[in-house]
Amino acid sequence: MIKKQQKWIAMFVALTFMWLLHVSAMPLSAAQAKPQPGNSQGSDQPGVVEEVALDAGFHMSRRNALPYVIVGVGVVAAAAIILFSGILKQMYDIQGNWLFSWKRDQDNYWWGQNERMTFTGSKTSGNAALYSNGTIERQGPYTISKKNMQAVLERYQPPSPTPYIHMTLSGSFQDNNTITGTWDETGQFHEPMAGTFELKRDPPQ
Repeated sequence: MIKKQQKWIAMFVALTFMWLLHVSAMPLSAAQAKPQPGNSQGSDQPGVVEEVALDAGFHMSRRNALPYVIVGVGVVAAAAIILFSGILKQMYDIQGNWLFSWKRDQDNYWWGQNERMTFTGSKTSGNAALYSNGTIERQGPYTISKKNMQAVLERYQPPSPTPYIHMTLSGSFQDNNTITGTWDETGQFHEPMAGTFELKRDPPQ
């Protein structure tokens, strides 16, 4: 939706700019043009009073175009501000359900595929949970900065207060429905591991 709005605003800015160029280059009409001395014949030549009046009308016609130019410039500036502020402030929303797939660096196949993850909280931070057979296997905080995400997932074995699995996800949004990145994991019962992952929003937006 944001991209569509940006396209419409950009088109509006371009059309307004073209209109400003047209207005600024538009010639005066014959009624507004200042007569040149020596072109009149006989008694038709304007006197001093008529010359002053025509000259005032000439400058007034030039000034009358100024408000339109000012308004047009203001419209272009406002539209440009809206356009670029929308680009800078665009933030992806990770909240909801995702399908999580991952593989190790030394493997060419996915170890886990379409495992379920949920993100609850806000657009910038909250809790991430990885499910296995319908129950939470590991969970922890996530943070979002622009298009980048990071989550720390840990698994505990009660009554020990120390996690025996510690997993970090670092990735970025490819679009509103896809996140890709790398992961690394340490645990009490296996050697450190690392690899890549992919998150797919379920259902897509």
